[in-house]
Amino acid sequence: MIRFIHPEPRAKENRILPVFLPYSGCPQRCVYCAQDKQTGVAPQPLNQALSKLQQELQRLSEANPRNWEIAFYGATFTAIEQIWQERFLALANEFRTKGLLSRIRCSTRPDALTPQHLAWLAEEGLDMVEVGVQSFANSSLALSQRHYCGEAAREACCLVREAGLALGVQLMPGLPGSSGRTFLADVETTCDLAPEAARLYPLLVLQGSELEDWWRQGQYQALGLGKTVPLLALACLKLWRNGIRVIRMGLAPEPEMKESILAGPWHPALGLMVRALALYYLIKDHVAALGTVPSKLWVPKRFQGEIMGHGAELKRKYAGLGLSPEKIGYWEEEEFQLE
Repeated sequence: MIRFIHPEPRAKENRILPVFLPYSGCPQRCVYCAQDKQTGVAPQPLNQALSKLQQELQRLSEANPRNWEIAFYGATFTAIEQIWQERFLALANEFRTKGLLSRIRCSTRPDALTPQHLAWLAEEGLDMVEVGVQSFANSSLALSQRHYCGEAAREACCLVREAGLALGVQLMPGLPGSSGRTFLADVETTCDLAPEAARLYPLLVLQGSELEDWWRQGQYQALGLGKTVPLLALACLKLWRNGIRVIRMGLAPEPEMKESILAGPWHPALGLMVRALALYYLIKDHVAALGTVPSKLWVPKRFQGEIMGHGAELKRKYAGLGLSPEKIGYWEEEEFQLE
């Protein structure tokens, strides 16, 4: 008999209020980028964005919820004119004082971080920086026109932690010039950097991006769903085992974005597919350690909805382990048990 736990770190209870500031502070547009379609928010003047945010925070405050976490996304937040960073952070802190918000985070590029600015952000109340690394591989970064190298990306992540801020790392499998091996190497590097959380955004070809032209000319071939799901499953398992939460897989299903997808591994159930396959890999490892065909697998009830995967697509894989559906039971325990 073997008992084991799922390695995924438990999620925090905070709800995230995303504030999208498309292209703000960005020094150039990356070949794959179409932030307005990805977020469903058109570029807008910062004063207008600030005013809308104030109204939304006031509305939420009057509704009296608690433990919201505000997140500034879709921009290179640390490269926005500093007075605007200060205004957004001051507004967030005002509502943190009122008890509405418990945490403030932003996303940015690796080459838009300095020790001095990170220290200032920490003083202004920022709690977490998500670094849009995308990859640590120099060739992929160059082809994607990111204009920084892998070592600069690693250094930026270290600077965030040295400033006493929580670190998030965003990775993008499927970049030009990359491979599955490249992506898994990026995951290894991420584990070495020990962030609090990671986001995994498989690259999509969106209308209006420069990548669309490359794709139409045959210069770029998108990663398929069949290869992406196993890659992300391996990545998740590795990250979880290193105590790193995976807080997003794939882009949110904004209507305008879905209409703009030309190629790439997008699926409405991508997260479920990945989590379920990662769980299968975990169980497969323990079946191998058991050394015999299992007679029973007990599963914590909270995993009942994902163990067989999207549309029970993993049923045959479990049968291959000797785990037919009648051999799988569900219980209130937090541990799995193989017999």
